[in-house]
Amino acid sequence: MTKEQFCAAALAELRATHPGLETGAADVFVGHAHDLLLDALGCPALERSDLPLAEELAVWRYNRAGSEGVRNETMSGISQTFSEELPKALRRAILRRRKVRWS
Repeated sequence: MTKEQFCAAALAELRATHPGLETGAADVFVGHAHDLLLDALGCPALERSDLPLAEELAVWRYNRAGSEGVRNETMSGISQTFSEELPKALRRAILRRRKVRWS
């Protein structure tokens, strides 16, 4: 499946399940999700079975836009905690589908 085909399929499903997503931002995040998954899965092309991972990753990135990395914030004490990690469920799903494994 080409990148264009994959992204179009992912966007179609995202629009059906998340109608409130801004189209321009969703396009960008789906493209980024495609590229990240290609690298993380160690495969030459993504398949239709990888769509749920791309959708979940794109929605996660979309929801973080504007508050990148903020995990915890305290207003009166002015304390912020940042995290760059993917959610555990998403990391596990990627590792299960990974084609190349290092021991």
